[in-house]
This record gives sequence, structure tokens and C-alpha cells, in this order.
Amino acid sequence: LYSEAALTFDDRSAVLDVLNKGQLPTLLQAAVYSANGELFASTMRGENGELPSQLHLPLADGMELRSEQLIVHQVIGSDASAPLGYLSLQVSLRELNAATTRTLLMLLGIGVLLILVSFLLALRLQRYVSAPILNLARLTSQVSSRNDFGLRAPVEGEDEIARLARGFNHMLDVIGEREQARDRAEGALRDSKETLEQA
Repeated sequence: LYSEAALTFDDRSAVLDVLNKGQLPTLLQAAVYSANGELFASTMRGENGELPSQLHLPLADGMELRSEQLIVHQVIGSDASAPLGYLSLQVSLRELNAATTRTLLMLLGIGVLLILVSFLLALRLQRYVSAPILNLARLTSQVSSRNDFGLRAPVEGEDEIARLARGFNHMLDVIGEREQARDRAEGALRDSKETLEQA
């Protein structure tokens, strides 16, 4: 927009002033070309730019991505079919690539840290979840191998595992009571049988 009047009046110093006032710190080269594609004015910062001295026309607005550079072309003028000229900017992507690499490494570090924290939390939760269930499984094996219905699971807290342990203990109480009733019934039957045999 600022270059339109300068191109119209062939004022190279005005175009150079506009190009030199660019606030883009990664700008390597900026160039303005005339309507026929010839280099009108250009400025370079730092590294040598690679913008050509003659554009291949017709040229539309667009971008060209290279390994560590981005080249942007824009038509100058309100009528794209009859442009006053063309603006080309060559921008370094080195800082952007370095920032992207730093961000990816930081995200990777955060990911590893989150995995480590998750693993440590899983180990800690295992103590509260898996250990009581494994203890209950061991108690089940002891009850079935010894036929000892007097064993009880420890009950801690009011969570689901505590309810499971209470339910297991209640089941052992019921089975134990039935075992005792059966033993009493068998004893009574034996006593009755002995009494009948003696009579």
C-alpha cells in the first residue's frame, strides 16, 4: 500500500524507506519489483538474500517454503490484472524451527514426567486397591484348604473394598453357623443311633 505511490512516481528512495522500516526481525531480504518484473528496490539484513533480480511473470500472491526460509510474494496495487508491481519477502525460519524444536523437547519432557507420575500413582494406588483384594484371595485359599470358617478378612475404611471384606466375613459367618448346625445335627443323629442300638 505504501509502495503504490512510490512505484507510480518511480521513487526508489521512498520504497527503500518503506522496506527498511519493516519490523520483522527474521526478515532476510525484501524486494519490490516493477510491473514488468524487474527489481525496483531491495534491502538485505544479515545473510545474503536469494531473491532474483527478475521475476517470472505472471506472479500471483503466494508463498514458497524452502528448508529454512519462507518466500512470500504479493501483488502491489488494487487491480491484480494490472499490478503496479510486486513485493517479495524472504524470511528466515531458523528461529521458528529452533523454537519448534524446543517446544517439542519440552512437550516430550512433560510427557515423560507425566508417565513417571502416573506410574508412581499406580504403584501407590496398588497398595490401596490391589493389596486388599490379594489378601482376600489368600484368605479364600486358606479357608478352602483348612476348612476354617473362623478366619476373617481385615476391614479398613468405608470404600468398596471394605464392603467386599464385610460381605466376605458375613458369608464366612453364615457358612460357619451352618457348619456348626450340621455338626450338632450329626452329633444328635449319632447320639440317637447309639441310644437305639443300646435299647
